[in-house]
Amino acid sequence: MESQSSGSTLAIRAPKRFAHVGSLKASEVAHDPRSERFSFDNVTINLRECGRIDIPAILWCVVFLSLAVRRGANCQLQLPDDATALDALTSSGAREILTAAGVRFQGCRSVSEPSILLPLCVLQSFRDVERAADDILDKLMVPRDSSPTNLYPTVAETFAELANNGVEHSHSEIGTFGMVALDMGRKTGNFFTKNWQWPHLFLTN
Repeated sequence: MESQSSGSTLAIRAPKRFAHVGSLKASEVAHDPRSERFSFDNVTINLRECGRIDIPAILWCVVFLSLAVRRGANCQLQLPDDATALDALTSSGAREILTAAGVRFQGCRSVSEPSILLPLCVLQSFRDVERAADDILDKLMVPRDSSPTNLYPTVAETFAELANNGVEHSHSEIGTFGMVALDMGRKTGNFFTKNWQWPHLFLTN
């Protein structure tokens, strides 16, 4: 895992297990694209060696590269060679968000996974949040074996409350990003409820 800074180029190489920004070395995140002093002409995040990339890491890539583009950098995301990691990244909706921001990609496209309830989206208004929450609830209410459907309305309501807070109070120039994914099973105490699907909410502010 290494970060290289040469002239006006910043290259960040992610580890095989990329869980979140804490997986990177301090030197790799020392350059903050929120700062006016961020002056790289080219920025590349290399995910080719990733065998697993978690949603917090995907969100970090989206925010970092979106802000770097705002600073005038030419940005590229090198996609994972591993099929599972590539599926996780592609199905998240991150590629659509980054393409719209002007980020280029190197690597192949994968097939979306059905575990993504709400692909990564930009939330800029209360109406955006309302539509997203309705979409989440509609997808959650599709029958699933042994799933706790009585909790699903609470999931949509919690997402809406948190997202509305982000829309109202966010000071980020790129807005609030939201996403909801299903965890296909969870170990609780001595029990593994493999048929339960647990929604996980992800929001940036």
